[in-house]
Amino acid sequence: MAEESYEQPVKAEDREEVLEYAARVDPQAAIADALALIVSFGQIGGDHHNAWTIDQVVRKLTGENYQRFIDFHDLSEIEGLNLSDPEAVAKARKIGSGDYYEDDFTEEEIARVESGYYSWDEGIAP
Repeated sequence: MAEESYEQPVKAEDREEVLEYAARVDPQAAIADALALIVSFGQIGGDHHNAWTIDQVVRKLTGENYQRFIDFHDLSEIEGLNLSDPEAVAKARKIGSGDYYEDDFTEEEIARVESGYYSWDEGIAP
């Protein structure tokens, strides 16, 4: 009987979409650091610790592009949002966080962001 594989295939378009966020430094070192984090912390119980481990791995793999990657994760589903516009990204982040006054944004802006906003979880260190 063949051993069951749990490996999930990665679609080429998904790979292409996130490749621009990969660390621009030594890729082998980034991969080795990421794997070391997984070995050291990946089996610690608790969703909040697992989220922290994933966040740390992403930080190693994205390097200086970490915040751009997080913006892509959190904001890319917001219709019409230009991720290259720092002002638009800041506005969407503020709406997504819920940290604003009612008159700061129109109902349409709020609804548009809320319909496509995701929130990256940095977790809690073990």
